[in-house]
Amino acid sequence: MPVLHDYKSQSGVYIRTSVDGSYVTFQVHASAEQFFRDLGYSNGETVKWQLLQPLYERGLIYTGGQGTTEQVETKFESSDIKHLSRKEQNALNSFLKQRQQKSFTIPKRIVAMLQEWHGESLTRKHAKTTLLEADTPEHYIRSIDRMAKYPLTIDRTDTNRGSPRFYISHRGRDLRCTDIRETDEEESDFIITFMGESESPQAIALKEGNLDFWRVYGVSSEGKMTPGSDFVEHLSPLIDLLTCLTDYDLALDRWDFENASERELPTALLRVLDVEKEHAIQSVGRSGATSNRLSGVVETLSNIGYGILTHDRVADGVVFSDAELSFTPEVGDEVTFILRRENGRLRATDIRQSKGSGRDVHKFDSSVFPSDVESTISNWSQTPESVLNRLTRIASKATKQVVIQSIRLFSEFEDEIRKFTATSDGTLCYTIGLPEKRGYWVCEHHILGASSDFTVTIHPRDIPDQIVRINEGRIENWTISSDITELDSHDVHTYILSRPDFVKSIVEFFASIGWYEFEENPNRDIRWTQST
Repeated sequence: MPVLHDYKSQSGVYIRTSVDGSYVTFQVHASAEQFFRDLGYSNGETVKWQLLQPLYERGLIYTGGQGTTEQVETKFESSDIKHLSRKEQNALNSFLKQRQQKSFTIPKRIVAMLQEWHGESLTRKHAKTTLLEADTPEHYIRSIDRMAKYPLTIDRTDTNRGSPRFYISHRGRDLRCTDIRETDEEESDFIITFMGESESPQAIALKEGNLDFWRVYGVSSEGKMTPGSDFVEHLSPLIDLLTCLTDYDLALDRWDFENASERELPTALLRVLDVEKEHAIQSVGRSGATSNRLSGVVETLSNIGYGILTHDRVADGVVFSDAELSFTPEVGDEVTFILRRENGRLRATDIRQSKGSGRDVHKFDSSVFPSDVESTISNWSQTPESVLNRLTRIASKATKQVVIQSIRLFSEFEDEIRKFTATSDGTLCYTIGLPEKRGYWVCEHHILGASSDFTVTIHPRDIPDQIVRINEGRIENWTISSDITELDSHDVHTYILSRPDFVKSIVEFFASIGWYEFEENPNRDIRWTQST
């Protein structure tokens, strides 16, 4: 049965339950929270499914990307409101009736604006129905008036948990902007959601012009990019959109990506985001342009597909994509490139190694690896030549046999491999889809000196992300990433072991590696932690 819980570290409540063996968490709108309080519900008490169904249909409780939508809706379809007590039925009917606000009159200018966004076939009745979905239709009208004045392309509008939401096409990206400036229950001003090639829904929230949070709501086994690289691609269009909100005071100088993220971010990603932000600010209102060929130095490399070059004319450095490389670089390499400004973004393109730079670039040599390894990499990677060149360099520093063994080991997952990269610091990174599209997991095999041999990050659909660090043949640390509630080490241990399919699969996989000595006892001296 669903159970009502109070948040420990913030105001508000949430509802926790299980559907077909999968954990589901419902976030609760403030008005619905008061409804539960009026009925006498308190922390730890069960709530009937029949009471939740009409609230879910109206967006007053929502999963926020956790849980399986189809399973939840199927569960609600089997619920019958007749099973509620007379008191509960009367309270529910009264609560819903108060929200209908039947006396509301829609202004003609708003009907005209909605018809411009939705099409002339939109009737006045449908326009009124749209506005009545909001907590406060008057707020919706004021928001429409403001959004209509901004230099934005709006495709349509609806409500998100009772607040106005606008679907915007901007700088080649599809963005959804929810205006919650007049919603007392919310702490933020805007929430902007997007989804790119990683197929993981993401959102940023703005509060008093500052970045309140960056959140990844879900993961996909089909995605070709990581959520981090997807955020890099969307950051410039997001900033450009926000500058179009002419009556909103932005505080871009205070944006702190590390504190805003609910996940631990690599240093290289933070550096890339900071540089991308600075150039996005400088590019606002400027047209596209292309430079002559310039000279620079590789400053930052990462395993997310982006790096940074330094150049005398660009104070903060400039971001580049791995797709623009014609060779496998190292930090400190001298390069030439073309600087291009397009869609509010400044990037280094067509990057080449400078002649006489003094470093011998490791080109792929077919004599270094067997043909089956070359064929496997070609199947896995969208840029196989770059990856193979990098593998040649790694093999020249570590034992060639370890690289070969690693690739052959993961070739058993060939049908499930979504992405493969080899980083300059000697890490082989495999992104593997979980069975039945339940999410994906990423295994980083650290070939060269690192604090652990393997780092496994599990991104399941129905439970929070988990990170497992394995070193010297044993699991050293198992971390659960959750913003649902605070968990102590015992709770984390219990929660993870309640999903024996994940624990068992990790243990069995590493125990099966013939060339890696692994202890099969998953409970011994493991440090169980939580990352929020």
